[in-house]
Amino acid sequence: MQRRQFLTSLALTGLVAGSAGAQTFGRLGARPRQGERAPVQINSGGFSVLVQHLVVNGAGGALRLDWAHGAPLYYEDRVNLSGAGALATVFRTPFRVRWAEARPVGHVTLIADAGLLVAEAEGVQPGAQVTLGAGDYAWDLPGRLTPGGGGAAGANAGGVRMERDGRLLINLPQFHAQV
Repeated sequence: MQRRQFLTSLALTGLVAGSAGAQTFGRLGARPRQGERAPVQINSGGFSVLVQHLVVNGAGGALRLDWAHGAPLYYEDRVNLSGAGALATVFRTPFRVRWAEARPVGHVTLIADAGLLVAEAEGVQPGAQVTLGAGDYAWDLPGRLTPGGGGAAGANAGGVRMERDGRLLINLPQFHAQV
């Protein structure tokens, strides 16, 4: 193949792929870049909630995490490269894989009016970090859990698991990220 034909073919392939991507994400706008800060906005069947607070109740007392300006958002429907040697340190392990490997520690409810998630979980320590998954996306919530006021239970929303390093994973299976 001649160089000019190759470059023309390559350019046309890029245009076709670009238009397919635009059709896929056109209705939602451009998909946020990995790690870009976005509101923790979840929805299910037309019901939408902006979540900005988390309370974790356990035997050791209540822990709290509040954030006002969104959190780093990650698209999680992708190939798992965590077992691929050197690539494992470069690419983030998908939420579904992390969830499968973490141990169950409780459940989470939602108080929609307050934008509050209330988790009932055992073994959670102050200073733990939290990742929240909803549909194909996950947010790494900013900050760490600190001792704070408790919260009453709301509507059942999902489960809570803990990774080996103490990070909490909260999965909201009936919700999707609104991006």
